[in-house]
This record gives sequence, C-alpha cells and structure tokens, in this order.
Amino acid sequence: MKSKISKLLGVALTVALLASLMAMAAPISARTLGWSTETIPSAANYVIATGIDVADFAVASDGDTIYAGDGVDYLYKSTNRGVSWSQIAVDDTDNETNLVAVAPDDSDIVAYVDVASNFVYASTDGGTTWGKLGNSAPTGISANTITGISISAASAGINYVAVAGNDGTDGVVTTYNMGAAAPAWLEISALAGFTADDSDQTSRAVALAYSPNFPSDQVLAVVTISDNASAGSDSVYLELFSENSNVWNTNAGFSSYPATVVSVGAITDAYSASIALDPEYLGSDDAMRLAFVGLNLTADATGLAKNGIHRMNDVLAKELKSAPQSTSTA
Repeated sequence: MKSKISKLLGVALTVALLASLMAMAAPISARTLGWSTETIPSAANYVIATGIDVADFAVASDGDTIYAGDGVDYLYKSTNRGVSWSQIAVDDTDNETNLVAVAPDDSDIVAYVDVASNFVYASTDGGTTWGKLGNSAPTGISANTITGISISAASAGINYVAVAGNDGTDGVVTTYNMGAAAPAWLEISALAGFTADDSDQTSRAVALAYSPNFPSDQVLAVVTISDNASAGSDSVYLELFSENSNVWNTNAGFSSYPATVVSVGAITDAYSASIALDPEYLGSDDAMRLAFVGLNLTADATGLAKNGIHRMNDVLAKELKSAPQSTSTA
C-alpha cells in the first residue's frame, strides 16, 4: 500500500501545479494551458518511508508542523509542511503510535496513543523527550478501545488531553489536565448529561475535538454511537461538554444537544469516525457551532449507515458527501 504521506504530497503537488498554471497575472484566455513536469518525492528525509503506512497524523495551527504515526514504533515530524521529515523515537520501542494529536497553540506539545496498552504518551518539547500521562491508562476505558485523542489550547496554563473509547458497554471520555498542580485522569463521561452512558444502550465514543476557541468557550465536542434497543434504531450523536460547568449537552445549556447526525436501523460496527470544527467555532454561540463529521460504519441489511461527510450547523445535520455503505448480516 502506498504511504498516505505520499498521497498527501501528491495532492499538494497537484494543487501547486494548478496554482502555477492559473494564478498568473495574465488572464486565462491570453495563454494556452499546458503541463509541466514535477519531481517525484524520493525516500530521502522520510518523504516516502518504504514499507510503512500512516496510522494517524496531526497538523499544528502554524501550518508548518505535522506529526504522523506509523502505527508501529515511530513518529515522523515535518516542520516545513511535509517537504521533508525526521524520524522521532518514542518513549519505548515496544510502543505503537496509533493515534496522534498536537496542541493548537503550541506545536511542541504532542501526544500519541498506544492502543495495545491504552497508554497515552506526551511531549512538551516537540518529541525530544516523552512521559506517560498519569503512568496509567485513562480512567474507565477498557483495553484496546481508545478511538480518538485531542489536545486543547492552553487555558490558565493547562492543556487538556481528551481520549474517546468505551468500557465494553458504554462510551467513555476521559481528560487529563496537563500542566495542573496535581494532574490526573478524569472520566468526564460519568458526569451529568452524557448520552452514551446509558443502561438502556450499548454505546461508543468514537471521535472528539476541542474547540479552536477553548480558552474562551471551554467546549469539547464528541461523536458517539448508541445502540438504542428500546427505540428500535441506532443513532450517531454530536455531544458537547462544558469544562466550565463539568456537565454535558442540555445540562450545560447547549439547547437540543445531543444533536443527531444520523439515525439508522442498526449499526453493527464503527470502522472509523472523525470530527473537524470550523476554525471560528465558538461553543458559547449557537450561530458559530459549525462542525463536520465523517462516518464509515457497518450496518445490518435493514440499516442505511449513511457513510460520508455530514455538516452540523449547530444541531442541523446535512449530508455533504455520501460514501459506499458497508453491510453486515451478523
């Protein structure tokens, strides 16, 4: 399989080529469009790392710094938008770099998850040194179930690290207050208003993202999936947590939350989900709550998983791009 890094570079090269053809002073009608050659990236400087794939990557807000995990035992770092890369040795050669996140306000604060051990490792010096957060797995999450990680911008000197997963029955979200006087893991999914912690449902927390304006709104957005047997259908939700009030959704004043992204017959698995928030997202203003949720689910023969990209304009969902549905007869 070709490295996803090389695919991303291919896209970048295509964009650069098109820009060179069209972004000239003379109007398009005044010249003939044509093709030019571009040098294909080589294996030098880990631009193409032979024999590996990219398990996850994170881009810092400076636009230049990128971290990519190979899912084995290395992180790769670029400080020039992917033109060249360096290989970073992680905390332990037995670790797997499955999930990666970087702080939006400091490209040196980076964390990764080893899903085999469920440990989270963090660095505050760009990957030169590492430490295991809390020296234990995140509270409440069962082995091999972490599905997402996010780091907040600093608020009062604290960068929060959040991970999503499940305990075998319910969705679980835990946070770590990195930089606090007594940092520790806190299972925030046990706090009031979280839908995916319900005795009537088998649920999962599958993706999450801190608000780009976290120092102002103190909001964490989480994508959850609930198998609601009593309702006869399954749902994908967007849920909001307030770090200010330590409660979720309507309990925190977010009217009509959790918001339904899709509701289907039966979801039998969640291969992957992702969430991206608008750079101007502001959780305290419903007019500024613009989010994008990507879904790749497996549904039974009666369910329509509605895979693809969905725009959440506050609580209003709109499918932007559909994708083939995976089906299961299990």
